[in-house]
Amino acid sequence: SPEGVMLKKQEEQTKKIDQEKTDQLIERLDSLDFSNYDTVLNWTLDFYEACSWADFYKNEIIGKFEDNGFGVGTNTGDDYDGEDAENSAKYIFGQFLLWINNDQYGRPGLESAVERWKQKFDKQKQANDTK
Repeated sequence: SPEGVMLKKQEEQTKKIDQEKTDQLIERLDSLDFSNYDTVLNWTLDFYEACSWADFYKNEIIGKFEDNGFGVGTNTGDDYDGEDAENSAKYIFGQFLLWINNDQYGRPGLESAVERWKQKFDKQKQANDTK
């Protein structure tokens, strides 16, 4: 059907755009400032949005995060401290890496976890900056 052909073309175009975004994100990975959690959280969200269609570099991403102190499934259970910015950020990164490692692309929750982290810890940072 003409509608099916049009949907197929749209899907192919979306996949091409998402692959280009993914390739750009992979290029940025080497220069990513892993000491700035906000920057890394933004990178994970950008990647998460693009990866639903994209073929990507699982081992390269996991390796780069691990080289910078972020592991797959970090800070779960008793190791999680929701009142500590670093611990919470590493938990989010650990979940992101776990999803990638297990090929569970598009898992819900990353966006809301990042938003909660930013709301909580950006406000704390602002409060500390004004003291």
